[in-house]
Amino acid sequence: MLPSGPDRVVFLHSTVLEFLAAVDLRDLLARADTSQDEISRVFDERSRDHLETLPILCSADHTTAWRVLARLAPQRTAIPPESTLPLRCLAETEAAEMAYLERYQDESLRADKEQEVYDRQEKDWAYQHLRSWVLGPPDAQEAMRFAWLEARLADIEGAIQLCRPVLMTRYLLAWHNDGTPVAKKQEELLRRMLDGTVWQQVTAGRTASQPTIENTVSAENDALVRRYLHILDQYRGPEFARQVDVERTRLMHMPHQPERVLDLDLPEYPEDRNLAYYRAAFTPALLGFYGSPNFCHGDAVRALAFSPNGQLAISTSDDGLLILWEVASGREVRRFVGHRGVVYTCAFSPDGRWVLSSAADHTLKLWEITTGQEMDSWEVGWPVYAVSFHPITPHLVVAALQNGTLAVLDLHVRTHYATRA
Repeated sequence: MLPSGPDRVVFLHSTVLEFLAAVDLRDLLARADTSQDEISRVFDERSRDHLETLPILCSADHTTAWRVLARLAPQRTAIPPESTLPLRCLAETEAAEMAYLERYQDESLRADKEQEVYDRQEKDWAYQHLRSWVLGPPDAQEAMRFAWLEARLADIEGAIQLCRPVLMTRYLLAWHNDGTPVAKKQEELLRRMLDGTVWQQVTAGRTASQPTIENTVSAENDALVRRYLHILDQYRGPEFARQVDVERTRLMHMPHQPERVLDLDLPEYPEDRNLAYYRAAFTPALLGFYGSPNFCHGDAVRALAFSPNGQLAISTSDDGLLILWEVASGREVRRFVGHRGVVYTCAFSPDGRWVLSSAADHTLKLWEITTGQEMDSWEVGWPVYAVSFHPITPHLVVAALQNGTLAVLDLHVRTHYATRA
């Protein structure tokens, strides 16, 4: 009950208060100046195991969920073995990940995004926590393990189920029901923890023969390649089709097997044989693409900068995004979202920890490379066409403005250090 005026009170359900707390906590997690004490009030309190604040926070979006799970990791907080908090947070995290993945309709791009999500290490401890639920206390007698499983079933009554098969396909791959009472109880627990569709998907996959990587180049793929070359023959002529086939064959036998995403001529995706086409059409000096000609930026690319160690590159575009790429593979690492309109250029800090971008929205923004978080923003009054860090004093940067001036900024104080025509 909360007071609302001199003679009124308002009833608020506790879940509403937890939702409001989650909103505030999300802002705290996103801010660079948040003290650890503020975060610890929620993450380190044992009462958090019985509240919905953190699971609600995990439902916000997948990146926020990963931050929550990273902050909850056992090396930073004490998680009781029987705690249901990891399950509740994971269930919301998986739902947020599914919502993220559903935005990608292209099969090959979605596969890359799925692998990126699958490999996130922040979730590992939570899946291990649930694995220990199913396997029970190590070296315990059968009766004790059975009682343990019964207790976990009672604990998760009414809990949201996991909607992705990660727990079974990565952390319990060797588990099977051997007919013993404990195994049957384990299956009952897993059925309760997993969405019914996911359970059917996993169990069906275990009974079916699993194809090996070597078998992925099937007769069906070969037929698609032949169809692809036939279309080139019709529209570009037999000589061009022959050149593309030669390039395709040469790329398939290059020594860096298995092929990298950068090459794009993966046998699993015969419809995406772009590199062979462009090398035949333009120049064999072309080594590959970052992402793909089919899925990169959503508009013209304006600028590219390599990190000081050469392992990463970041690009800017008219679509308002910065995208970080892994140079060796061509994989997209993460996106930086915050500018409005065209992002003209970018620059890495000399130590490679930060990137500075400038845009048509009159701002310069400083980003943290490892998280993609916007650390600071400066309004300079004009569109900014170029930026550069000072090589000796990296907190000083120079920016080229549309009005013909060069603005020198001190990133420490967020104000113009000097402006010179």
